[in-house]
Order: sequence, then structure tokens, then C-alpha cells
Amino acid sequence: MIFLLIFFCCIFGPIAGQKRKDHDLNYQDCGKRNKPDTNLELGAFTSEPGNFPWHVAIYKYDKFAESYENICGGTIISPHVVLTAAQCVYDTANRSTYAPTFFRVVAGKMSFEWSTADSNAQEIMVNSIVIPATYLGDTSSYAENIAALNLAKDFVFNDLVMPVCWVPTRRRDNSPSRILQTAGWGLKGTERYSSTLKEANLEYISIVECRKKFTSIRYLRFINYDKLCVLTPKGRKDYDTGAGLVQKKGDRYYLMAILSANINNEFSPSTNITRHFDWLSRTVSTFNSQMRCNDGGFLCRDGTTCLKEEFVCDGIKHCSDGSDEISDSCPTPVTRDFSNARGSCKLPNQRSSVSYTRLNCQIDCEMKAGMYIRSNEIVRINCGIGFGPAADKHYDSKYICNNGTWFDREPECIRLCPPLKKAHLNFECAHAGAQINCDNYMRPGTVARFHCDKHYRPNYDPSSLTEVTTCLIGGTWSEKLPTCFPVCGLVNQVNQAVPTLSFANKTTYGEYPWHVAIYLKTDNRFNNICGGSLISEIFILTAAHCMFDPSTSEKFKAENLKVSAGKVKRDFYVKERYQVDSDVRDVITPDTYAGYQTRYEEDIALLRTVLTFTFNDFILPVCLDRFGTVQFHKNIRGLVIGWGLTEEHTYSDDLREVHLPIMPIVECRNLFQDFVQFITADKFCVIHQNHSGTQVGDSGGGMTFEVGGQHYIHGIVSIKKTDSNDFSVFTNVTEHLRWIFNSMKTFST
Repeated sequence: MIFLLIFFCCIFGPIAGQKRKDHDLNYQDCGKRNKPDTNLELGAFTSEPGNFPWHVAIYKYDKFAESYENICGGTIISPHVVLTAAQCVYDTANRSTYAPTFFRVVAGKMSFEWSTADSNAQEIMVNSIVIPATYLGDTSSYAENIAALNLAKDFVFNDLVMPVCWVPTRRRDNSPSRILQTAGWGLKGTERYSSTLKEANLEYISIVECRKKFTSIRYLRFINYDKLCVLTPKGRKDYDTGAGLVQKKGDRYYLMAILSANINNEFSPSTNITRHFDWLSRTVSTFNSQMRCNDGGFLCRDGTTCLKEEFVCDGIKHCSDGSDEISDSCPTPVTRDFSNARGSCKLPNQRSSVSYTRLNCQIDCEMKAGMYIRSNEIVRINCGIGFGPAADKHYDSKYICNNGTWFDREPECIRLCPPLKKAHLNFECAHAGAQINCDNYMRPGTVARFHCDKHYRPNYDPSSLTEVTTCLIGGTWSEKLPTCFPVCGLVNQVNQAVPTLSFANKTTYGEYPWHVAIYLKTDNRFNNICGGSLISEIFILTAAHCMFDPSTSEKFKAENLKVSAGKVKRDFYVKERYQVDSDVRDVITPDTYAGYQTRYEEDIALLRTVLTFTFNDFILPVCLDRFGTVQFHKNIRGLVIGWGLTEEHTYSDDLREVHLPIMPIVECRNLFQDFVQFITADKFCVIHQNHSGTQVGDSGGGMTFEVGGQHYIHGIVSIKKTDSNDFSVFTNVTEHLRWIFNSMKTFST
């Protein structure tokens, strides 16, 4: 009985499958790759691992060759769904798809041949295949040439294997630009396939242009309603069919089309994804609801029994319904060298991608899982990215076949913990008492200590949580890493040894590190036009009127502006020790801002800098009061700094500061009725005292209030009455917080 029970467990996986986790249709990390962008010159180039992490090879078992043959390309769109062309999986004679057991999908593969071992390649069985019900191949001119493959298990995502984005909505602009990118093994234009993966940049033309360019009746019928026309002047091969054509939008790549039938060397009709969003969304949802085997094995058609892959089509019916041995859907299992030799050992499959290297050999040293080695031969296991050998002693990855058994253990890959990388977080890692590099994958038992950079703090009370995390068995870290936010609104404590605004005091050098100078290029020279306040590494808050030419009402071009942080001197060309300059990428103002026409309502602007500022004691952001930290009361005073006109009616060379009281908007309107039209609902007033107040040149600077040692910006210097030095009108930042945060989100990338 014990023997029978053990035998049963070896053949069968979990008796009941499980439904797949309902993944987001547009996977959250889709379309990102950890490689520099390739150039966009037209043509084909040799690819590198990770350049197209969503590209897969689709292999079909050939009963006559008794091996798997590379037939098509495909694209990963979720952890368990691959898109390809319907013709790749369609049996024309029977007008139906081939059985899923004929196919294997391989991600992270660089070599063309199935038999070539790739340590980072992930090979997965296909559970089910869906194509449009009306697809008829050549009979319907390859219209609706799209197929979705539901895999037996999820991919393990890493730098070399990732999904591309696809967007199930028509609200997005999906008109492709003139260049689309793809990958394959037949793109180089020679008669024979490439042994290593190629990538190509191909030009797109519209269907109308395509029909004018290729007028032969032989070709026109293939340029149908659901196609894009991609030029392939160097030709392509049949096994490029099914590969995805992608396009970068923002910081992500999106699937735009699928290479369709290879009908002409000059152009390739390609299935337009936007035409099939509804079908694709329904299909992926159906796949997500289907059962699967926990270990990625074969699910019998009765939906209750799982088999390990090696027991499918082995001549014995293990499924109660016999679905594992249906003759017309069983490719013969591939057995390799020494499978019948006495004492041979089979190289085991792993949860990860894997290959094996035979040691002390001369030829055919690289081997795949499922092959056999002779007794007394030694192999080294090559676990894929994110995995490592399970052996403890020195992480030894060598294993000996000893008369049909493994010494001293069966080769096994275990999941490692991912590298520790997070913005503004520093790490120190150790394993078994030795320091190791935190940028690599790490073994269970690794202990990592972390802390935020100087001038940053974690999003929790540091005293309430230990800053240590441990790599657990299974490849996860014990603690969730904090997000480090910049410390805001802190007065510079480093240098306070040195004692403009009219009748104001000089600031201490670098005392208010959020204040920046804004310069406009006129007559090939940068002149100071306004101040601003740094609110993040890339955004500066200022006044909208600073960004418009008063004579033409035209917005200044970003390329004519510069900003300088860490400055005390007004002159751009007086270079200072802590000065950091940046060009401006975007000038952002409210859509409804109209200057004088609307009495300077919504007088607020954001500058998105080209440079990402590095924070230090002399360059830090001011706080935005999103939670109402500042409690306003009568006679509360705010801090204003700037380089405006002094009491001598000249611009101050040095940054000056003044503390002034504010006045509620209703009281201000009653007191200054001749200026009431400019005291709009999004403003408040600041009263000048002892002839001290804001002047020309101070515009755009911030008014801050200190609470608990931190300064919060509540006002932006806007306008004042020309012939009066009694008061100034400030834009109320609180009224525009939603606009600020929405704009920052939009322009961050």
C-alpha cells in the first residue's frame, strides 16, 4: 500500500486544480524593460537578452522529425497568456486548432533551436488555445489572424521575461507612428534563419497607402480591415509570423500589431490589436477563470486531475477520461541520449528556467532538462535568473549520476530574493556572516539593513519598525521596504554665520533652501524675472504671470528659461558654491489662466525641470500643506523671500527675507475697495509694515509658515497696486492643491 501511494504521488499533482489569480488585464509592470532603449534606425540588428522580454518562441512537435520545431513568435501579455497569429496553431485540413499538447512556449530564449540549452529560458506547456470563431486562414485572406494561448503555469517575471502592455480601451490614441519594433529569427533577410534572436525597426504605412503601393490582385486581398501594413524590405521568414509589433509610449511599450501571413518580401500585413480588444478582453477573462494545476502540469479534461508532464502521452491512461493518451493529440515524448542505458540519470525539470553543463566533455556539453546522462558523469546546474542551486556547501552546483541516482542530492533550483533597489534607500547585506552585494539576487538567510538617504525619511515612524529585512525560503523578503520621502521645509542649519524686499533683512547664506531663481534668456543673456519654490526633485512652484510675455501675452518657451537652486546672489553669472542650474522641460499653467483679462485669477504655475535635483543642506523642498497643518489666526505672520526692489528702488543683489501678517480676503476687499476686482476668490492679502513688503522682482516667490520646525508654503507672490506700498495680493496655494498634484502626476514622466 505504501508503494502504491508513493507511485500515485509521483504521477499525479494536486487532485483538484485551482482557478488562476485574476490578474489585472493590463499587468501593472507591463512594457518596462531594464535595458537602454535600442536605436530607431530602420533595419534588423542582433538582439541582446532583455531587449524584448515579452517575445516568446512557439515550438510545435513534429512527429516525423521527433523533435520540437520553432514555428512562430508570440508576445506575453499577462503571467499566463501569450498572443500569436491564428495560423500558427490552426489545422487547415480540419478547420480547427491543433491540440495544445503539440505546443511549448519558451520565453527568455535567444537561440532558435529547441535543443539548444538556454539557462534563462522558461519552457511552459499550453493548456488551451482560442482563436476567433470566424477565422478561416487563407480562405478568408487571413482576416482575424490572432490567437491567445493559455499556459499551464505562470511565467516567473524578471529582467529577461516581462509582459508587454495592451490597453483594452478605445479611448486611447492607438494610431501607430511610422516605426514599430519587433523580434524574431528570420528578420535578417538571408535564406536561412538566424541562430540567435534578431530585433528590427520596421516602417508602417496606412492601409490606403499600402493598397496604392501594392496593387497586384494577388496581394490586395490580404490588406483587409483588421490589418496594419508593415514594410519589410529585407524580407522575413514564416517563423517570424505571430511576433508582436510594439511601440514605446511614455516609459512603456505597447503591443500594436501581430505579424500575419508571410505573403511578400516587401511588406507584411499585420493584425491590428485595436480591432480585437473586445475579443481579447473576453478571452483573457475566460482564461483567468479556468482551472490549472498547481505545478503547471497537464490538466485532464475532466478538470479534476493533474499529471506531471512526463506522464502525458506515455502509453498509459492516467486520466480517468483518457484525455492524456488521445492518439491524434499526442506528440511522442522526446527522450535523448542514454535514456535506455543502465544507471543513467534524467536531468530534472525545475520551477525556473534551467540548463545543465556536462563536465569533462568535449562536444554536446550543454543539455536541457529531460535529457539523460550516463552513470558517473558530472553536471553543473545553471539556474535561470532569480534562482540558484539548492546545495548549501559553498553553493556547489555540481551533481554526480551514481548508477541511476543522484549524489549527494537531486539537482534543484531554489528561488532567490530579488535585489534590493529603491529610490533614496541604502542597503547593507550579509549572508553567513560575510558582506555581499545587495544588487544581486540573494539566498535565503540573507540579512539586509536599510536606511533612507540624508534629507529623506521613511513613510513610517522610524522608532516603531526595525530597519532590517531577511530573505525567506521561497524568495521573499520578510519586511516591506519603506518609501523614502524628502524632508521638506527645513531651514538650513549648516551655515548661519552671515547676517530683498524693501526694508528687509539679508538672509543667512542658504538659510531657505527651497527658494529658487528663475531666469529668462533675452539678448543671449539670462536675466532674473521671478522667484519660485522647490516642491520636489523636479517641480518648482511659481506665479503664472511670470511665464508670460506682458507685451504679447504669449507663454515663454521652456528652452528660454533656466532655474537656479542654492543661490543667494541674484545674478545668474555670479556662480556660487552650492548653486545648481537646470533647464526647464515643461511650463505648466492652468488652462483657464488669462492674466489681466480674468484679473490674475489662477496666478499659479509649475516648472518641470530637466535636471533631477539632488537634495542637500542648501537645496531642499518646501512642504505642501495637504493636511491643514498650519492653523491660521489673527496676526499670524508668514515668511517671504526674494530679490525684489529695495528701499533705494534698485534690485537687491542678495536674497532678502521679511515676516508679514496676512489679512483674510473679505476684510481685505472691504479695506481696499479700489482694488477689489483683483482680490479674486483664490487670493489672500499680505499687509506691508514699516515700509517692508513685496516689490517688483519678488513675484513667484513663496510665503511660508513654520510649524514644528518645518515651513509650509501657503502663498505665491502675485500682484500689488502700482502706486501703493500698503499691501500685496498672494495666490492661495491651498485653493490649487488638486491642480498641483494632478499636474505633477501628469508631467512626472
